[in-house]
Amino acid sequence: MTTAPDLYSAAVAAAVGNDLRFREPLRYRRMSSPQVRTLIEFCARGVEGYGHAGNAAAKTEELAAFFVRMCLGQTRFDARLMGRRGDPSAPPETEPHWIDLPGLQNGEVWRHWVLVQSYDQGKDSSMRAYRRVLGRWPHRIGWLDKGRGIVKLIQIKPDVEGWSDDSETWSEITFISTDGMTDEDVKYVQGARIHSCHQDELGPMSVWREVRARRIANQYLYLCTTATPEYKHEWEEQFEDFRECYFREVRGRVRVQWSVRDNRALSLEDIEARVQSYLKGNGSKSDLYDARVAGEHVNAAGSCPFPTEPLRAMLAECRGGRLEDVTIRRAPEHEWDDDLRDILPASATIERWFAVQPLHSYLMTADTSRGIDDSKHDPCELEIWDWTSDPHLLVLRFGMRAGHGGYLDEESLAILADKLGREHNDCRIDPEVAGNFGVPFIHTLRKLRYPNIGHDDRGRDPAAGIDEQYGWNANPTTNGENVNALIEGLNNVRFLCWSADVLNQLLDVREDEKGRPANVRKGARHHREAMVCAGRALHVMLTTPAPAIMQARKRLGIEAALRKDFGREVPRPGRPMLSGRKSTAIYRPK
Repeated sequence: MTTAPDLYSAAVAAAVGNDLRFREPLRYRRMSSPQVRTLIEFCARGVEGYGHAGNAAAKTEELAAFFVRMCLGQTRFDARLMGRRGDPSAPPETEPHWIDLPGLQNGEVWRHWVLVQSYDQGKDSSMRAYRRVLGRWPHRIGWLDKGRGIVKLIQIKPDVEGWSDDSETWSEITFISTDGMTDEDVKYVQGARIHSCHQDELGPMSVWREVRARRIANQYLYLCTTATPEYKHEWEEQFEDFRECYFREVRGRVRVQWSVRDNRALSLEDIEARVQSYLKGNGSKSDLYDARVAGEHVNAAGSCPFPTEPLRAMLAECRGGRLEDVTIRRAPEHEWDDDLRDILPASATIERWFAVQPLHSYLMTADTSRGIDDSKHDPCELEIWDWTSDPHLLVLRFGMRAGHGGYLDEESLAILADKLGREHNDCRIDPEVAGNFGVPFIHTLRKLRYPNIGHDDRGRDPAAGIDEQYGWNANPTTNGENVNALIEGLNNVRFLCWSADVLNQLLDVREDEKGRPANVRKGARHHREAMVCAGRALHVMLTTPAPAIMQARKRLGIEAALRKDFGREVPRPGRPMLSGRKSTAIYRPK
């Protein structure tokens, strides 16, 4: 039987123990999943980590605990796994699992950044997580807005014997919002030097690339991103940097994924309740299920206006075309092309899937750009379609490939269009004209005396100049026609496209609040050039008969002689080009 004094002693001991856990929670903390431990083991060695996990998978708090330990100056910690309550298959680990940390080098305090999408988002996640793992360990908070619970700075006293009580000598954790970050804000990032950075949810890659360069001389820079990847415009660039790094280090980077089911801090009942919240009434998965439960990369930005099943089926059949490097250079031979003197040498890599057929009609669509390759400007797009074939074939394309390239100024794009158009039986060139865009492209084509420039008289200003009478205007009517043409073409197999870039761009298009196809986010790497060009081409080809080619062009030169005399194989209609790369001769306008 326990005596009264014994009961009192037990109560005191329990109270002291609870107080210690609150004052120093890191001392008693255990890892919530083997996956997050793997991520932290890589990060502790100086490998940049990207952890994508479901909601409530403890990703933010686990990384907060890791970086706070660095701020404290610890040289190692016990990372054994906790057990799950009521789950005999997930018992706690009994043996220590040590992870080494760098400690405070040369007595220098640790400087750590936390990037958040916004201060409002950060106060409910990362700011609370960092304060929670600190407990009552000596620290000071610099409030940005105390009433709203928004923290700007946390100063932490290092866990080093004899360290000063002067907070000016303590390690620093700075919270930075990337929401609406301006060029001036990026300059602030450029001028700093830090020891580590935790990006809690994905922000602009331009900022993160600057953070990667904030290394202190002769020291590791410890970096990690944690996110639930719901929107493609947010995670696409990050994913490209870590595509090959799944649970393994490649070029100093690693990517780790885990599910809410892996979080041992949650009971099985709690996990099941969370999973059920992402199921529809009929038991099917919602758009967010795969991201918020399993940490999969999804695109939940809205509904795609195009039928996704035939798009994905066509995407599965995609194959790369032959890459051809074309050099574009002005070499004036006549007085009339003096206006082309400002065109600089440029190059373009086109992708070709089908050879030119002498009796086929072709249609070229183009969406011009300023030719400035940065995140604020759109790329250009040029596509050539076989108007005669059934289904219609995407023959050739120049544009953004795998999220990169596709930038030519309007004059250079016009020279390329002139060259390719003449090769394709003087095909009709149908560029989009919106505002001041497209007019220099048409002006250059006319200077090159291209014989077949398309036009659409609907909505034209009778007083417009002659150059402005060519092409077609992008407006709600024509945009609707283009979208409807793509929908019809997909539903009724009226076209074939082997470009994965074009099809992925169509899959990425989302409707806005008014049901109109729109960019996912202005300034992101998601564009509509492929949708515009493919949609315009399909609309024209589905509503207008293909013009007849009365006479095949004569083949001249040694290539034609070889075909005639030695029987070299001539590509049959519809025969795809072989993969590979070639370089064409320098094109000089004729």
